[in-house]
Amino acid sequence: MGTDWRRFPDREHLRSALTCDAWAALYAAIVEAAPGAGSVLEVIDRVVSAMVHVGDRVLFLFASAEGNPSDADTPVADAVDELLVAEIERGQREGELDATVPAQWIQRMVWSIVYTGLHATGDGLVARHGVDDLIRWTLRGAISAR
Repeated sequence: MGTDWRRFPDREHLRSALTCDAWAALYAAIVEAAPGAGSVLEVIDRVVSAMVHVGDRVLFLFASAEGNPSDADTPVADAVDELLVAEIERGQREGELDATVPAQWIQRMVWSIVYTGLHATGDGLVARHGVDDLIRWTLRGAISAR
């Protein structure tokens, strides 16, 4: 992330700036994944790839605030959640995703499996270049309509 820590008056300001940057990067990556274009499973595949692409920032968000945004970051974090939930709800309406569970449950599954995959790459369990496929395979088994 190449941040010059000397520009920040203290560690808390630096952490806050890094957290804000992480949320913004995640949001931009998800928007770039083109929600609404194509089937929901294709969109979720692209969202997963986007999340993996900014994986260091995603892991930072979990580590720095356990996934809970600050008041300043809440609008961007909510926008990230809204994009994902809207796609999940579309998938449930169109019969691609399991409609017997709440959309927010599936959203949490996406976050959890992406986090697990990113953490596994850090542990050397899975190669970074192969983690997208493993995450997508796991998600499809967990959330697809049967």
